[in-house]
Amino acid sequence: VINLLNSLHFGITTIDIHDNVLYMNNYMCNLIGRQLSGILDQPLNNILGNNEIASFILHQETTVPARSAKYIETTFPDRFPGEIFQASFCNFTDKEGQLMGKMLLMKNITKEKLGEKTQQEFISHISHELLTPLTTIKSYSEMLINGEVDKGEMQKEFYNTINDETSRLTRLIQNLLNISRIESGSLSINKGIVRTK
Repeated sequence: VINLLNSLHFGITTIDIHDNVLYMNNYMCNLIGRQLSGILDQPLNNILGNNEIASFILHQETTVPARSAKYIETTFPDRFPGEIFQASFCNFTDKEGQLMGKMLLMKNITKEKLGEKTQQEFISHISHELLTPLTTIKSYSEMLINGEVDKGEMQKEFYNTINDETSRLTRLIQNLLNISRIESGSLSINKGIVRTK
């Protein structure tokens, strides 16, 4: 069992009811830069050196479970700068509901957070790209509806602009659909000979 726990790619720490360390797997030991032999039976807060986790555990112990946070995000800037970790906490109880011990789990979520940031930036960018032609179409349509443009040539220019912006919107939406198809693996590519100049 110990070998299995040490092979996991996330941190596991078990502590007793007095918050002293009973076990810590290799991932967690590496995270805090300590050896297991030197931290057994030591207070967890003294070992972690992370006030956010200490406050989180205290909150879990003093708050009604239904109202307590499931996890927190924290960092270890001295050992792993720029990386983000997720800490979660749970209690072990016996059949009578008496507390027997506790467990702290730690997972590196840096890639997930970067993915979220990239997705948010993409949504912001594509929203701007969609709003630009829509704004043009709306303003030009309102001017035509209100009769503000009475010259034939000017009206034709406005209609052409609306048509061009509609085509631009269609291309943007088509590109979004293609991205969705690529992600789902359903985009088919038609290969053929192309004449180049």
